[in-house]
Amino acid sequence: MPQNEDTPNTPATVNPQVLDAIKEASFGAFGRFDNASSGKLDVGVEIARLKVAQATSLAIQDATDYQRNMMAIMTAVQSKAFTMMFTDPTQATVYQTISNQALEVMTKTAAFYANACSNAGAALEKYPSG
Repeated sequence: MPQNEDTPNTPATVNPQVLDAIKEASFGAFGRFDNASSGKLDVGVEIARLKVAQATSLAIQDATDYQRNMMAIMTAVQSKAFTMMFTDPTQATVYQTISNQALEVMTKTAAFYANACSNAGAALEKYPSG
């Protein structure tokens, strides 16, 4: 920031018209002030809240993708196990165990998804709204 010529250790003042323009533009974008009497903008809180909301939505989206991918893989595992049961009935118990393990993975994946969504929602709710 440029220094004032009269007092080298004091920063130069900003033109009040520039400050007013910034305040008005921010007010138009975010719609409110933190403290009307002081004129302080609550822009930082709003931007931070938007970032938290974005991170939360990405966490839920990632959990959804993970669940979808795991379900597709486990469905393929079960399909192959059933095919092998019919192909070689003498090994049906082995393939039944594989199928049961795939079902267990699907159950745990669904629980993981529910937990991820719950935690993301709780994090967003706990964040101050400004």
